[in-house]
Amino acid sequence: MPCIDAILREEGIFGKNGVFGEVPIAQIALFFSNAICQLARVRARRWPMHEIEADVVVVGAGLAGLAASLAAREAGALVVVLECAPEEERGGNTRFSNGAMRAVYDGVADIEQLVGEIGPEERARTDFGAYSREQYFDDMARVTQYRADLALTDLLVDRSRETMQWLHKQGVKFMPLYAWQFRSSDGFIRFAGGSAVETYDGGEGLSGALFAAVERAGIRVHYRTRATALIEQSGCVVGVRTRCGRDSVDIFGRSVVLATGGFEANAECARAILVPASRSPRCAAAVSIPVRGSAWRSRRAPCRTAIGQDAIPRAGISTHPT
Repeated sequence: MPCIDAILREEGIFGKNGVFGEVPIAQIALFFSNAICQLARVRARRWPMHEIEADVVVVGAGLAGLAASLAAREAGALVVVLECAPEEERGGNTRFSNGAMRAVYDGVADIEQLVGEIGPEERARTDFGAYSREQYFDDMARVTQYRADLALTDLLVDRSRETMQWLHKQGVKFMPLYAWQFRSSDGFIRFAGGSAVETYDGGEGLSGALFAAVERAGIRVHYRTRATALIEQSGCVVGVRTRCGRDSVDIFGRSVVLATGGFEANAECARAILVPASRSPRCAAAVSIPVRGSAWRSRRAPCRTAIGQDAIPRAGISTHPT
């Protein structure tokens, strides 16, 4: 992009010492007018209204989408985030969560890395316990009825501790999760279950901290922009077709991340996929759960099936709203 300082020197408006020479005010005004137009043309070439280019296109601005965009930016990528909600309603399902998180930890020292120093009185009345890799695997197997993808489970469990530390570095504030722990009659608290910390102000605080990190990183977030289709070339996904108001915008990227939630965030898809798979009361109950942030329901399923990723209906499936 042209440097105004260089243009000023080239036009002779800046002297050697970086100050205005004896140039009529009208000439200065005309120069700045032309310079602004030139910069606007450069910006328009980089970000045209009909198409945008980036290294990574992230669809969805919840916890998954924001974390993906920050990680990509740290790796040096030019990132664009698409969010169908207006800015004042941003955050997806993350905004409605309680902010509790599960991760492997060896004891109070790991918790202190996230929440800061825990005082002696608090330590005396609390057994912070530990949560091992094996316990996490067992819990994943139990809640998924042994249908979890092993490779993804390995990734989730083995990187859970460092991911929490990474979120902390991004500005997310944590505190001990006392509300979910066992409390004896004498007031002693015993931690168990793996969820040892929660974020300040719940999901809203988590979402706010990550949006602040995204802004600091210079990542562009396009609000009121809905992904309507994936763009394919030669069998590869190369971008996303979007709609913003009446405008259709094609956004191209070397990678596309769909972080728009699952069927639990889209009542229509949940009924279409889950109900025919099973008529059991459990499945019906899962489908009838309230959809959080229902004005901005997930559109991930149509995008996935459009490129041949079939949704696999399973009997007795249950869902989680966040």
